[in-house]
Amino acid sequence: MEGELKQNMLEHRRWMIQETIRTPCNGCGHADFRQITEENGLPIVACRRCALVSVRPRPTEAELKRFYAQYLESGAEQLWRRATEAMLQRDARRLARCFPAAGELLDVGCGFGFFLELMRARGWRVNGCDASAAAVDHARNRLQPASVRLGAFHDLDWPPARFDLITFWYVLHHLADPRRALETAYAALRPGGLVAVRVPNLTLFQLLWLLKRFDSPPLRRLLEAIRKDTGSSNSPYNVLDPPVHLFGFTRTTLGHLLGSTGFQVTAVFNDGMVARGSWFNRLIDQSLTGLADLVLALTRSRLDLSICFSIYARKI
Repeated sequence: MEGELKQNMLEHRRWMIQETIRTPCNGCGHADFRQITEENGLPIVACRRCALVSVRPRPTEAELKRFYAQYLESGAEQLWRRATEAMLQRDARRLARCFPAAGELLDVGCGFGFFLELMRARGWRVNGCDASAAAVDHARNRLQPASVRLGAFHDLDWPPARFDLITFWYVLHHLADPRRALETAYAALRPGGLVAVRVPNLTLFQLLWLLKRFDSPPLRRLLEAIRKDTGSSNSPYNVLDPPVHLFGFTRTTLGHLLGSTGFQVTAVFNDGMVARGSWFNRLIDQSLTGLADLVLALTRSRLDLSICFSIYARKI
C-alpha cells in the first residue's frame, strides 16, 4: 500500500481514453505496421519499415491535454526532487564538458523546474515549458515567472535560433509527435546547438512482453516488487502503458529520428534509473546498469541493455 500511494503521489497514470486517432509512422511516414501486443486496450505496433514502436491508434492531442492536466499535482515536488536530483546533477556535469561557457537553455517538459535551478546556479539563462499547471506554478515560484511557460512545446512560439541547449529529459516518448518536437527544437537552436534526449530503453523493457507469456501470480508479485515506483499500476507487464508513453525507442530508432530531423548524434550514455523504491530496487538498478556497460563493451556497442539512455546531438 505504501509503494502504491507513493506512486500515485508521483504521477497519476490511470485514465479512461475516449478519443483516438490513426497516424502514419512518426519515424518514416509509412503506414505498414505489425501488432506486438496490447496495453490498456490500445494496440502496440512496430513499423515494418523503420522498426519504430508506438501506440496506434493513439490518443488525440485534446485527450492528452486533459490527461496531462492531472498527471502531476502540487505536493509531489519533494518526491520528484529526491527521485531525480542525482541524475540531474550528473547531467549538469556532463553538459559542462560540452560547453566552454554557459549559454541559454530550454528544458522541454521541465516539470517542477529542478534542472532549471541547477543550470541557473551554473550561470545559464534558463527557460522551460510543461503541460502540467501544478508543475509550472511551482517552477515559476522558484524562478522568474516569464521563463517557464505552460503548454505543449510545439504549440508555443519560440524565437528562431535562440538557444544553445534544448533538453528532453524523459519527455519525447510521452509526446504525440516526437518528430514535430525535434523539428521545433531544431528551429529554436542556434547553429551548432545541442539537443539532449533521455528515454527508457525499449531493448530492455520489451523483455516484459516475453515474460507476459508466462504470466502467473508469483511472477506478477516479483515484477511489482522489482518495478516499484516506476512500473504500471495497470499491469506489471506494461512497457508503454498508454496514454503515459506513446513511443518506445531504442538507440537505433531514436538515432534515426534525430538524423532525419537534421541532427548529428555526438554521444550516447547509459543512464541507469532515477532513485526509487528500497535498497532492493537500487541494487537491481545498479546491477543492471553495470551489466549493460559490460554487454555494450563485449558487443562493441551493438547490444544496449541499459535501463534508460541519453543521446546528445548537434544541429548541423
